[in-house]
Amino acid sequence: MPRVIAETHADAPHSFRYLEETPMGQWDASVKLVYAAEPTTNFAIDDIKSGDPFDIRADIEVGSGLRSFGGNYTLYLTVRNRTTGLSVGPTLSKAGTVAGVTGTVPYTYTEVERISAWTAADGDALDVLAVLRFTAGGNNDYSQVSSPAFIAVT
Repeated sequence: MPRVIAETHADAPHSFRYLEETPMGQWDASVKLVYAAEPTTNFAIDDIKSGDPFDIRADIEVGSGLRSFGGNYTLYLTVRNRTTGLSVGPTLSKAGTVAGVTGTVPYTYTEVERISAWTAADGDALDVLAVLRFTAGGNNDYSQVSSPAFIAVT
């Protein structure tokens, strides 16, 4: 069972962010958390007017073993409409490089992408799917996580 790590904000006590209990290994690269946030903030959204811009925030961690080689990653972000079963807009793809650093400390960072062209019907439940592919030398690691749901309003 996931454990609650942070309540999103005081006026939305029913909205929580979750962290999986799966231990992170030194040869793992993982999306630890993904959620939809108000633009330029880290405040999670519970509902949003259809078409209004919002940010997707994805917290990523690369274990020290993979980090020692350095490597390349691609993060794919898809906003899904749980009500219709369709994606809301195109899948975003973000590529980057992590420099090789020897040590025992994992590399952690947050990717932020703005979503501005999308539509959904009033009351549709949405979420974000994040998929990470990390390549370090001959080592590949994959991770995926879904965000908490949020609601489109008109």
